[in-house]
Amino acid sequence: MAYLHEESHVRIIHRDIKLSNILLDNDFTPKIADFGLARLFPEDKSHISTAIAGTLGYMAPEYVVRGKLTEKADVFSFGVLVVEIVSGKKNTSFITSSSSILQTLWSLFGTNRLPEIVDPALEGNFPSEEACRLLQIGLLCAQASAELRPAMSAVVQMINNSHEIPQPTQPPFLSSSSSEISKSSLPGYNFQPGSMTQSSGDSMTESLILPR
Repeated sequence: MAYLHEESHVRIIHRDIKLSNILLDNDFTPKIADFGLARLFPEDKSHISTAIAGTLGYMAPEYVVRGKLTEKADVFSFGVLVVEIVSGKKNTSFITSSSSILQTLWSLFGTNRLPEIVDPALEGNFPSEEACRLLQIGLLCAQASAELRPAMSAVVQMINNSHEIPQPTQPPFLSSSSSEISKSSLPGYNFQPGSMTQSSGDSMTESLILPR
């Protein structure tokens, strides 16, 4: 992703970074797949406006609400992906009145209990400090404000322990209680709930709850 955003001769936004679009080769090297929704990003533009397409749970709030697309939309998706991998849970998996994985993670971060969300299949056999670092990086990438999300090159440095990890701000939350998208904290946005499409073909049953 750092290559697509910053090193390729043309900037590319994937628009559908999620678990099912990350493949592993024989050496377990990850490869990004399915570029069907990818968009070229003109060098002279700060953002592009486009019809919304992607998978609910991985899409950045500014893209869902007003169709504003930048490379920070991919960064948001990557943040969700990191949290899902470490926790062993999907951001779009809900039970009645449950919290999204981002909401749960944010609550644990605020009380210094990040290791509690690590995949229980590991049965506690993991380096706690490394897991907390990765979860904090996930929160940084999934912040509600696009401007605060790091560039993917900085994310690579954070993962490699060659860049300081700043304190994240609150991410947006998904809730299963409504089929509408809340924009109360984003005045001036003109979002039509019926305009969303999803690559998965599933109906939109979750709502996006943004921090006030």
